[in-house]
Amino acid sequence: MWLLPALAHAVLIFALSSHSAPVRAYPFAHADKFMHAGAFGLLAFLTAWGLHRGWSEWRLRRVLLLAFLVAVTYGASDELHQLFVPRRYTDPFDWMADCVGAFLALTLFVWWRRRATSPATSASTPPS
Repeated sequence: MWLLPALAHAVLIFALSSHSAPVRAYPFAHADKFMHAGAFGLLAFLTAWGLHRGWSEWRLRRVLLLAFLVAVTYGASDELHQLFVPRRYTDPFDWMADCVGAFLALTLFVWWRRRATSPATSASTPPS
């Protein structure tokens, strides 16, 4: 149940990757790499969130490792998938952007979890 957002995002990535003629009106050079990093970073973040919520007994390191592996493996499979889509091609630099995005998003996830569980943020209102 907690992994449904990650699964829905993975389906969206697959659907967008299946288009034969992707939009190429990028606002700046290599903008597609930022889009890859964002898409697979979000996949890693949603996967970590779902795993952390659904299997709270898991250590954070296990959650992060599995979320990273899911994102980079799905990124590699996305590049392979594009071999079979007309007018699309496989770009190893896209996969590298997927990996960087996943790593950065999981770094953000760790920061977010630590901030959410720190005593300063979970303390009740100060005495008056």
